Amino acid sequence: MSRNTKQLIYGFSYVIIVGLILFLILAPKFTPAPSCFDNIQNQGETGVDCGGPCIPCYLKNAKPLGMQGTPQIFKTADLGKAFAVVNFVNANVDLGLQSFPYSVSFSDESGNSVGIVDGSSGVMPGESKYVVVEYDGASDVIGKISNAEVRLLGGESWTRSSDFLVPSLSLPTGPSLSTTTNAIQVSGIVQNGSAFSVPSVDVVAFILDKYGNPIFAGHTTLNSLASFATSSFSVYFPTSIFAGTDLAAVKTQVFLSPGE
Repeated sequence: MSRNTKQLIYGFSYVIIVGLILFLILAPKFTPAPSCFDNIQNQGETGVDCGGPCIPCYLKNAKPLGMQGTPQIFKTADLGKAFAVVNFVNANVDLGLQSFPYSVSFSDESGNSVGIVDGSSGVMPGESKYVVVEYDGASDVIGKISNAEVRLLGGESWTRSSDFLVPSLSLPTGPSLSTTTNAIQVSGIVQNGSAFSVPSVDVVAFILDKYGNPIFAGHTTLNSLASFATSSFSVYFPTSIFAGTDLAAVKTQVFLSPGE
């Protein structure tokens, strides 16, 4: 082996050794510090980027509050009222929301805004809940409404199911439908089968045609239903809404949910 070849080998080896030493010294300085966003389970986390010093895993993995279908619109221009019925769906069986804010924008068929209603509601773990949003306006304005867009305003805080008291609500009697000269009435009895009182109960009633299609919807709220107690309810609809409808063939359907 020639002298020049040996020098090249020695020099190359020297460069490699020096490079390894520098890498071992400098590498830690260029390695990112552990964080809650590095997609690695480290620094005492109980899951990847959650638990320990990071956001609790049940919050990180929570599914967003959703809606089933599009809002159903019911309106009566002569009374100056429009109703948007929204079906909120909570896909988290172990999480609920004590309260969440929303905004509903009513618009005409061209997409022009007619009015906006802000509100809030709550949802139990795994619950599918109907919420009726009411808009009041002049008859000509109400007549233009054809769409409703729901926007969740954010800022809600998920709570574990262990922090919820989920009541057992049922309809032991009803719903029944009756008519008078000026109104159609959906009535019944709500029973609280829980060992604790419920601050309020939201009652949403649909009137359906003989094919099961919704004709109109209304709602009422029962306040302070004691443990194992019952309370009657009535939801009224003006008869003018059902002009030309065969009332003998209509049906009714009622949904119950705890209020906020």
